[in-house]
Amino acid sequence: QEGNQLVFDELLSVVREHFPELLVEPDKYNGKRDNSGSFSKGLLPHMPWHDAISLQNQDKIFRETSDDCTDCAKRARVS
Repeated sequence: QEGNQLVFDELLSVVREHFPELLVEPDKYNGKRDNSGSFSKGLLPHMPWHDAISLQNQDKIFRETSDDCTDCAKRARVS
């Protein structure tokens, strides 16, 4: 486990130094990077996060994302 953390910390420092646009900003409310509150300037989503999909909107979301979309990553998040 300690070795894994060391490798992660070293890799993260290289990304931070050489590719800062790829860093994911954590959710400001819970500090996590794995939900719709997180954000990255260089890694824009092409589909909404899992926590933004519901039974009420899933048909619309997946129909839109399956269209021939050349600029899907710049689409606004679904709320």
